[in-house]
Amino acid sequence: MGLRNNDTMETRSELIAPVRAYMSIGTNSLELDKVSSGNYTLSFTNTVWKDQAAREADIRAFERKSYSIPVAERGLGASMYTTAYNYLKTIYTNTTDV
Repeated sequence: MGLRNNDTMETRSELIAPVRAYMSIGTNSLELDKVSSGNYTLSFTNTVWKDQAAREADIRAFERKSYSIPVAERGLGASMYTTAYNYLKTIYTNTTDV
């Protein structure tokens, strides 16, 4: 599972990732930490490649960016990968699931 970004994007190192850049968290681990009663933090890393073909050919990624997001106890029944991807869709609003 991954996302195709349908817009260009600038990386932290000021490289411009082209339209159709492929993003995935599936190659990275997720960490869920309890911060207080009923509250958790989900930490994950999003990796960005030029496109999906570059990912499949093991070409070096453009960027890896880490995120930490709050998760309420009632959200623990959902897949944490789905939760992470849904969060990325709030940042990159013009994406396609792939």
